Amino acid sequence: MDKICSITGINLLAVFVLGATVTSARTTNVSEIGTLSLFLSLVVESRGHQAADKVFTAEVLGDAFGSYLDAGKDVDGDGQNDLLIGAPRHGSRKGRVYLFYGGPNMDTKPDKIFNGEEVGDLFGVGVVLGDINGDRYADVIVGAPGHNSEQGRVYVFHGGPEMDTNPDKVFSGEQDISAGFGQWLNVGDLNGDQRPDLTVSARGWDNFRGRVYVFYGSPGADIDTTADMILDGENPGDRFGCYHTLGNDVNGDGHQDLLVGAESWPNDNKQGRAYLYYGGPNISTEPNVIFTGEAGEPGGQFGYANELTDIDRDGFVDVIIGAPFLNGSRGRAYLFFGGPDMDNIADRIFRPEGSSGPVQLGTAIACGRMSRDPYTDIALGSPGHSDYTGQACVYHGGPGRSMDQIPDKVFEGEMSRSYFGAPVKLADLNGDYTHGRVYLYHGEPLPVTKKFIPGLEDKPTKSLFQAAGEGDIQQVKLHILSNTNVNEKTVSGDTALHYAAKDGHKDVAELLVVRGANINAENATGETPLHYASRGGHKDIAELLIERGATISTIHLAAFMGDLAKVKAFLQRGININTQDSHGRTPLHYAATADVAGFLISNGADIHAEDKEGETPLHTAAGAGCKDVVELLITKGVDVDAKKSGYTPLSWAIWRDHKDVIRSLITHGADVNFVATDDWPFLHYAVWNDDKDLVEFLVNSGAKLDAKDEWDWTVLHYAAEQGYKDIVEYLVSKGADVKAETKGRRTPIQLATDKGHTEIVGLLRKHGAKE
Repeated sequence: MDKICSITGINLLAVFVLGATVTSARTTNVSEIGTLSLFLSLVVESRGHQAADKVFTAEVLGDAFGSYLDAGKDVDGDGQNDLLIGAPRHGSRKGRVYLFYGGPNMDTKPDKIFNGEEVGDLFGVGVVLGDINGDRYADVIVGAPGHNSEQGRVYVFHGGPEMDTNPDKVFSGEQDISAGFGQWLNVGDLNGDQRPDLTVSARGWDNFRGRVYVFYGSPGADIDTTADMILDGENPGDRFGCYHTLGNDVNGDGHQDLLVGAESWPNDNKQGRAYLYYGGPNISTEPNVIFTGEAGEPGGQFGYANELTDIDRDGFVDVIIGAPFLNGSRGRAYLFFGGPDMDNIADRIFRPEGSSGPVQLGTAIACGRMSRDPYTDIALGSPGHSDYTGQACVYHGGPGRSMDQIPDKVFEGEMSRSYFGAPVKLADLNGDYTHGRVYLYHGEPLPVTKKFIPGLEDKPTKSLFQAAGEGDIQQVKLHILSNTNVNEKTVSGDTALHYAAKDGHKDVAELLVVRGANINAENATGETPLHYASRGGHKDIAELLIERGATISTIHLAAFMGDLAKVKAFLQRGININTQDSHGRTPLHYAATADVAGFLISNGADIHAEDKEGETPLHTAAGAGCKDVVELLITKGVDVDAKKSGYTPLSWAIWRDHKDVIRSLITHGADVNFVATDDWPFLHYAVWNDDKDLVEFLVNSGAKLDAKDEWDWTVLHYAAEQGYKDIVEYLVSKGADVKAETKGRRTPIQLATDKGHTEIVGLLRKHGAKE
């Protein structure tokens, strides 16, 4: 591990894991919010590792600990940013808030604890750090929207080296109105007088129309408790202000601006809207820009989360808005670049990748610098991913609007129904920067205690080998708690680490390693976990094992790791360049870089060699995403459509979603209409993954629009059933048969009707489809 350098300015990613009863990060009924644990992870460059450096855990299960938080401001004046975490359900929903002082020696014991006044206050539902009295210490500001039968209150605790836990100022909601005043808070200078202002939402006002109150700071005086401006939602049921952001300058007029979401617009239909108000001395109560969720897609809750930040450093702050329940809760997030003539047309749309099902991308949005470049990055929470295990995706910013929609870093939750990524936050809490990589807990033993796995049985129900092979980290932890020998072997000599390495479960592999698993354990045929990782193409696990002491014992491993010097050393020792491992693969099958592949070929490696499954080096290179190796092999004359394994190299590239390899193979003549036995046509995969760019590329390369799978579904059936409007529109424009029937005699329009995709139904009807 490279040592840590003391360089400030790099942000930490705070991701929260919710307990099993959670439905979302913000719910109308706060009693549905579960328990959360906070993970602070330092992210470095595109090759960094996920590292949980601190874990903050609730005092009592069910406190809703961590459902609201803020970070990145200095409360006690020690020059380090601090962390504020709310637990609004603590003490029969009286509520509690915890303040943790940041710094190089930050621990998980709260330095200050603030308590609600009465049962039901929900003190801690809204929390924010900001200096509103001008003394240069960040103040602790806490909402209690349940106070006095949901009239609501906001409490201010002035920061300083000797701050106490008694409120210094109290803001109250409107008398005799149950609006939930204090549900969401923000601090910033909206009117441009160089004094921080406070914004407070009351989403329940006027039958959930929603309202935002603005309290202006006064030069030379503390902020008063009378609202200076009030912003209202358009319709009852809109939930205007439930989430709002007070940030920097979007239009370049020198003033901070306010972005307010109305996730249930219009009239609780949940299509969603967001309203941008340009700040300044003459701020208007009428929005300057209105952003609306996608038409014909009710239920997306566009505006559920939003953020203001300058992604490309052009001097204009950009707008990011989430719609986590769009498209059957797959979710999306939208980026609008700021400027003097900003419009409401999204410049980038972030869609979930990988498996189908609810992902809820855009439930939470956080922005900050997480790499060595000067550009701001975006973190999007997806708590619904993989049976609500959850995920947080990080997208690196860049110059000149060069940011793309492909995640550069992905953080995964630990267990199903943990809702990892429901809230995310970025802040520099310890002042550290890493030159290279930071590993899980900085290489310390991974703490495994029952409080991290509530609700599980006391003893594991699966064998350690089965749990490791399935990536079931809950069961692996239970084995560790039960003192199972992590180096126990099967009759074939495989350890649990072999199983984790073989099937690509890096989190399990890390856990086993820090718990004493033998990195170089050999099975009955002499294979180590590193052999298994290389054969499966799991380079991240291979790197982990090597950096923890695994040895590169064969020329195959050297080729896989791209270590040309070791490859040459093996050949100098007389190793046959076409030597096969136990699976019949030669070093060229494993070559991960063009320089290694080129060296092997120039020294006599067989470019047509087949392993025991009939796969050639081109198959393995395509499956591993090694574009340079793929193109090198093609130039050497290999068969781009080699099918002796039953699949072509393009099959592997499609399955693994290696887009650059897909394009390269097709450009060099790969058959886009090849279909393996009992498999889908390639175009079906692209449509299923909602990848319109790949769909267009395949169609333009000759893919048949009306090819059918084994159930006679065409791509138009899948696109209509999944609600992929853009793809449906494109397929129809290219002549896809709108009347095609499955074996069950179902047409695309019938499938769209069943799923409630009304806009797609209308589109298909216009092109001759009949219900």
